[in-house]
Amino acid sequence: MALAWRVSPKNESLRRWAAGFICGAVGFILIWFRGIVPDFLSIPVANAFMVIGLLLSLHGINAFLDLPNPVWPSVTIVVVMTGMVTYFTYVEPSMAHRVIIMSGGTGAIALLAAWRLAAHPIPELRLTQTLVANLLAIHGFVMAARIAATLLSPPGEDFFEPNLATLVTCIDFFLLFPCLGVGMLLMVLRKSTLELENEVRQRQQSEAQLRSTASHLETVIEDMKTLKGVIPICSSCKKIRDDEGVWNQLEAYISEHSDAAFSHGICPDCTKKLYSDL
Repeated sequence: MALAWRVSPKNESLRRWAAGFICGAVGFILIWFRGIVPDFLSIPVANAFMVIGLLLSLHGINAFLDLPNPVWPSVTIVVVMTGMVTYFTYVEPSMAHRVIIMSGGTGAIALLAAWRLAAHPIPELRLTQTLVANLLAIHGFVMAARIAATLLSPPGEDFFEPNLATLVTCIDFFLLFPCLGVGMLLMVLRKSTLELENEVRQRQQSEAQLRSTASHLETVIEDMKTLKGVIPICSSCKKIRDDEGVWNQLEAYISEHSDAAFSHGICPDCTKKLYSDL
């Protein structure tokens, strides 16, 4: 995703998705090193990165669909969820509460993103949009199942304690999120292809219109150089009167009002008349 963004840095949805996946990866790495790095990094900071990553993905979907992208609700969600996770880390330590908070928040964000894609389909991208929406919905349902499992069987303080909820969560992150990234990338590539095809069509239409205009102008110019209508000509000397009332030589008038040129010679009748004695 980040590589695709480097190739197309002006694509707003790609930029946000790339940033979101980077944040999610940083958060997951910090969680993975829990017990090695300080708890402040592996719990509040790591969970904040996970929430920011999903919110950036949601913002990327909004940008992809040309929907409003207000920042303050996302900032509020990050601050509130991070504050709650910090509270249940240091004030009243509780793994169960942290799991419920994070699962509920991230699941709700994923379901909102899935709803946005489903509610604003692009006809040419319906299949890819449906795939990504389903993947996001699956993540939301997995988080709901994790909440239910936590309520039924509260976990200990060891995050990596082997149980069904931990296994499902790991599968969710290791399999679902790469597939989600591929699906989002396919959406952007397909939309970019459609936009490029539309731009090509518009340019072809513009070129055809320009050719038509040029042809019309050539016709107008040719018409301007064509003698039409009644031309006043002297019955004696054969001079022609122009629009300003000036009498011009026949050759001068025709040359000025057409593309014709004259070369002078003498006809047989005039030869006999002028040079009869030769």
